Amino acid sequence: MVDKFRANSHYVPENYLNNWCDSNNKLLRYSLLVPHENYPIWKSSTPNGICKHRHLYTSLIDGKESDNIERWFDAHFETPAAEPIKKAVRGNRLSPKDWELLIKFLAAQDVRTPARMFEIIKRGEKTVPEITDNILKNIVEEFQELKASGRLPKSEKLEHSNLLPIKVKTEFGPNQDNGTLRVETTVGRGYWLYNIKYLLENTIKHLLKHQWTILHSPKEIEWLTSDDPVIKLNYNSLAEYDYGGGWGSVGTEIFMPLSTKHLLYTRIGDKRLPRGTTLTREQALIFQRLIAGHAHRCIYSKSQNDLVLGLRPRVVCLKTFNDEREQWKHWHAENIASELNP
Repeated sequence: MVDKFRANSHYVPENYLNNWCDSNNKLLRYSLLVPHENYPIWKSSTPNGICKHRHLYTSLIDGKESDNIERWFDAHFETPAAEPIKKAVRGNRLSPKDWELLIKFLAAQDVRTPARMFEIIKRGEKTVPEITDNILKNIVEEFQELKASGRLPKSEKLEHSNLLPIKVKTEFGPNQDNGTLRVETTVGRGYWLYNIKYLLENTIKHLLKHQWTILHSPKEIEWLTSDDPVIKLNYNSLAEYDYGGGWGSVGTEIFMPLSTKHLLYTRIGDKRLPRGTTLTREQALIFQRLIAGHAHRCIYSKSQNDLVLGLRPRVVCLKTFNDEREQWKHWHAENIASELNP
């Protein structure tokens, strides 16, 4: 039996969101962009119905649509971390392997959200022209060496990178003594997915070296989470901080709520905090503010939390709301078209 193509891409896994659900398998959703003032402040949702877009991770392999990225997330990050997350939430002691799987889950969660996609694509629009220039320069030098030795490649499309969706075309004149070299690429979904693969297969080694712990919220506070739950914080004070930290930057604090009471945490370069550390109310409220502040379009809570209204007031705009809905409706077709013809 052939497995069904996985077109529905959950960018925050259902199993993770279950830790904010009540006995009816519902959690509360606070939307940051709404179409009108009467839109409900808190909406009851199921994990299956939120944090997903169709074909978010669909890639092109040899010109055919593939769901290998979605399956890769499941097999290498989501399913392996399911039991360690349960152990952490139950308060059980974690083995070194459990910690590794939790950190890998955090890494995948950091790079797979729409918010991170927009960030990577925006950066790529600035850096890719320089990358392609370097590729062209290297290829020209290679061609010159081949020509000097009496050998020339046939005019064909070449795949010169396993990280970027790049096509290199060569067109030679009748006598093969001159020609045109052209590099074609597009900065979109394919570029983002290649970056995900690189980060989770190479750069992730930095995260595995840090000293991680799990922080507990005080009794009266339940951690929020969001559609962009991994925070990489550079913090001096509540008046001076940003979310631009890196996986290997000394002083950056990296954290992600695992449940309403548990927060996976490290401060790069510092020793591990003691197991079972419970934050003060004042500390926990700062973390709540930072979690809410990092959300892209939605904040999630197990119970109604009116503090959120002050932390992140909603934006009411019918045009922006409808524009975003239309963009996601055409997301897949537009990316397929641009990747087939950069």
